[in-house]
Amino acid sequence: MIKNSMITAKYVLFSLLCLIILSCRGDVIATDNDLSNFGWALYEDGEYLEALDWFKESIKTDSSHYDAYNGAGWTMGQLRQAEDAVYFFNTFLQRDSSDFKDKLDFYAGLSFGYSAVGNDIKAREYAQTYFFGNQNSDLGDPNWCFCHKTDINMIDVRLILAISEFRLGLFQNCLSSINDSYKDLGYVDGDLLKNGELNGAVELEVINISETIIETKVKLSGKISSNKAVVARGFPSMLDYFTEETESALSFVDSNDIDYIGLSYVRNSEDIKSVKKKLSNKKLRIISKIELQKALDNLDEIIDNSDVVMVARGDLGVHLPISQVPSAQKFIIDMANKKGKEVITATQMLESMTENPQPTRAESTDVHNAVLDGTDAIMLSGETSVGNYPIRAVEFMREISNIAEKEIDHLDIRNTRLENVNSSSSSIIDELIAHGAASIAEQLDAKLIVAFTESGSTAARVASYRPSQSVIALSPDISAEINLGLRWGVNTVKVESFNEIEVMFDYANDVVKEMSLASTGDSIVVVAGLPIGVKGNTNLIRVITIS
Repeated sequence: MIKNSMITAKYVLFSLLCLIILSCRGDVIATDNDLSNFGWALYEDGEYLEALDWFKESIKTDSSHYDAYNGAGWTMGQLRQAEDAVYFFNTFLQRDSSDFKDKLDFYAGLSFGYSAVGNDIKAREYAQTYFFGNQNSDLGDPNWCFCHKTDINMIDVRLILAISEFRLGLFQNCLSSINDSYKDLGYVDGDLLKNGELNGAVELEVINISETIIETKVKLSGKISSNKAVVARGFPSMLDYFTEETESALSFVDSNDIDYIGLSYVRNSEDIKSVKKKLSNKKLRIISKIELQKALDNLDEIIDNSDVVMVARGDLGVHLPISQVPSAQKFIIDMANKKGKEVITATQMLESMTENPQPTRAESTDVHNAVLDGTDAIMLSGETSVGNYPIRAVEFMREISNIAEKEIDHLDIRNTRLENVNSSSSSIIDELIAHGAASIAEQLDAKLIVAFTESGSTAARVASYRPSQSVIALSPDISAEINLGLRWGVNTVKVESFNEIEVMFDYANDVVKEMSLASTGDSIVVVAGLPIGVKGNTNLIRVITIS
């Protein structure tokens, strides 16, 4: 009796104080009817069962009182009854809760609750909602702290996010979330923690070599971690290209429906040929990533044996001095253009947009110049995989590219490409037809070029001459669409096979009108190969006036 009387007296006194003191949230004023204040007082003293009674009583009195639902949710969490915690948080959020301020408490609570019950999809969803608001627009308060339990704050929510991402296999996202936690704590520059993006930030000078030890002097310091490569510029690796990991990856690729395979650290054509020998799927397209000085030295043969080449600027800037990367990029693009092969420019195109809502002026200029140089594709990496503004990054990339494409010197690229065609080649007629199609389309100011193609080679040839007009590839083979996916200026439409030339021309007339690509009276240039159905031929040009 004495104990109960003391407890009662204690909370009567507290309730009186609550009448004149604002709650720690700042938006709830204690009143006679605010029974949840009794609950919070008990909660902070660790009397969770008693606290729960007061919160439930408050809900009975006023079913719209959000603070009571909030208290009941967090109390259930403390009692390790995560499912009930989720119930109370969700019960109120399912109401019209647009007018209350402390949604962050509910989102944080739900992220904890769902994580505890093992629902990682929901845990991640509410942790992300906490950081980006109900409409994914308003960033969560970086100073947020659950005021009734001051050791719970936004960093804890971030860690819940990281845990759920790890369990879901989203390892890059997990790494980014952990990195953000470090930045929240103010310990380190988060960029140093990004996987694989130190990219030469640590420089060492070799001062002595013994049988088992290389002694170095640190010239440029930074954080290092395990399982990272060490690059000695000017000393190419003599290791076998095929590691156990590479063999496993090739086996996986060969046994699955995959269209492209990217080869890292290609040194010469032999690396590519040896990969092709191990692949039974001969339709797989090889993307050779140019990352080494050795690859630049052997670029001619690498391009000849590849379907696509990539200017992989990240590792290229480690193996080469950064000051040499721009000229290397131009060299690779130019060589690929001359040989009529697709080329991708990648890495740090809009790197600042991993954190910021718009690119720097330098990045915008970089993307613009890559398009002017003749790249077929530009690639985003961290900007869309772990960045805060993936959609905006794509939109900016598209906008910059569209402007740059209007400034391309099509004639110069076209003539340079033709000059580098081997006149003794068996495909010289195909090349001249493709060049002619691009030239005729420009002279006639045609609306577009339509290429009937079985394998995609006809459309690819025409596109390699960089016509001013778009190329519409019509093909019955879905693999042609895949093969043309990276080609500059090509859009593919799947069609039925044709047996007659005139039927084919009539279809071209009808399809461009249906797609609103041309109107009656407009000219289009049609390119095809004869005989119909034979792959690899490009030997027919026809100008059609749309009827």
